[in-house]
Parts: sequence; C-alpha cells; structure tokens
Amino acid sequence: MDIKYKILIIVTLLSVTMIYSRCKPSICSDAITYSFQVNNAKAYPDKDSIKINDTLWIEISFPTKLQDVVTNNTIDYSNAVNLGEDLSVLMFTGGSASDPGASYANNNFDYFLANGSTGMTSINGVRNFLFSELNVNGSYLLKVGVIPKKTGIYGLGIGNPTGVYRKNDACTKASFAISFANTNQHLYYYQNNRPGYSISSYEQQHMYCFKVY
Repeated sequence: MDIKYKILIIVTLLSVTMIYSRCKPSICSDAITYSFQVNNAKAYPDKDSIKINDTLWIEISFPTKLQDVVTNNTIDYSNAVNLGEDLSVLMFTGGSASDPGASYANNNFDYFLANGSTGMTSINGVRNFLFSELNVNGSYLLKVGVIPKKTGIYGLGIGNPTGVYRKNDACTKASFAISFANTNQHLYYYQNNRPGYSISSYEQQHMYCFKVY
C-alpha cells in the first residue's frame, strides 16, 4: 500500500476519534442526588414479649412521590430498581457502656415475605428485602414476618437504603432515611443490656427490641 495512502487513513481515523470524543456525552455528567425522609416503619403486634413460632410483622410503606429534604421539591421516584431494606437481628448477651454485648442472630428466625421480594443475605446473616411497588395507589410496601425459633432478648434493626436508582435512569440516585414511628420500641431491653450507655439517636430511630420466650 502506498505510504501516502496509509498516512491519509491514519489521519482520518484520528480525526474521527477526536470528533467522537468531543461529541460523546459524559456518562452521568448531570447526575442528581435526592434525599428522602420516611418516618413510618412499624412493628406489630406491639408487645415486648412473644412466644417461639409467633410472628412479628415489620411493615414499611410510603408513597412513590416524596419530598426531597434538600430542595423541598416533590419528586416522583417511582420505578425504583434496587429499593430495599436490611433487617439485622442481634441477641443481647450482656454488655456495658463500651461493649454492645450482642451477637448477630438472624439465623434464630424464619422469615415470611408477605409483600416485597428477597434480596441478598450478608455474611452475618443480615437479610435484605426489596420493596414492592403498588401502582394502584402509587406507593412502596415491604411487609415481612419475623418468626423466632429460639428464646432470648433481641434487637431488630432497620437500615437506610442508599444509591437507589430508577428504571431507565441509572444516574440519578436517592437515599432514604427510614425510621420507626407509632411503635413502642421497648428500648429498655437495650438499655438494660448496656448499663451506663446513652442510646444514640440513630438507634432510637432504627431499633426495635423484644423478648422471645
């Protein structure tokens, strides 16, 4: 092949590459982040003690249209792909102000999923469940039955989902601050397990304590 022809091809390819690089949009260059507050997780029946094989229900529901806490704008965050909740159960074993005195105990329970779908299970046995989207009334719902198989005093914790994105919009992300409301969380079990410890605000919002007999 003629040397001049080779040079022409190379120059042409370089030009096309440079033009494409300038014109190609940056992936997620205009990504948006939202922050939502959800204060309606509940546990029932709201008793401080339950029997082995009884069912403790954890239910969390909220509308798909939510107010962003940063801008106060109402955002339609329907069609979320990975909106889930972690359920972590600890057995209290006796601690102190500096020692939680607890161990992971998710395997002491069976789980019945009434609304939602199963997500990942962590190395510590923490269960993750994905919310169902109810198109009838535009809401998300997760309802899980937690069924004890072993006696003890426990603390069940919920988490705050982060990095939640929607179908056909992988760039926009949202975080959800989810906390218990209208539920007696029996936090005295946790306080008794850690004398001298001041229960944190996060724990007050995310922990539900109960005894299994």
